[in-house]
Amino acid sequence: MKRKKRRTAEPSYTQLGVRVEQYEVESAVDVNFHLEHPHLAFHDADDDPLFEHITRLVLTGTATYPSDRAGERFELTIRGDDGPSTRVGLKLRDMQLRDHNRVSQYREYRGQTLPVYRPVPGIASVSRAGKASPWTAWINLAPRLVSDMLALVGFSDRLYLGILECKQGRERWIRRLSLQTTDPATE
Repeated sequence: MKRKKRRTAEPSYTQLGVRVEQYEVESAVDVNFHLEHPHLAFHDADDDPLFEHITRLVLTGTATYPSDRAGERFELTIRGDDGPSTRVGLKLRDMQLRDHNRVSQYREYRGQTLPVYRPVPGIASVSRAGKASPWTAWINLAPRLVSDMLALVGFSDRLYLGILECKQGRERWIRRLSLQTTDPATE
């Protein structure tokens, strides 16, 4: 008897507008945690710096757009850290599919040879513990971008998050994130 092939759900995309109501900022330097606890590393941290310079920005707000998601709470923890193990500096070539011999895969399209890339679900996953809990995400970004966000936080008293959310099955991912002074619902 043939097994039915499980179909993957088609992704659906939602543009969200979130009014930022509160923020927390931390800027710190620390000795790399993995120096004293290498057994806790879940990745190869050998190329990470000895001293970690980290900026953390926590943005909390309420969705205003679309109307069916209005009132939902969001809490995004944005961390400025470009250490090699954070994967912030990944390039397209890092996402190219490889065969069992680790040779890059290509395909033919209209007479051209093009690389085949592994799809990426998003920048960060979004989840919540229950309907009463906020949607939360932990996002590693380049320190330069986090510095730009901090400048906006200090510059304006009315900030919004523009979030392009991708939902596939039960998983939700942030595909695009912007911190801006204009309401995304008006764009």
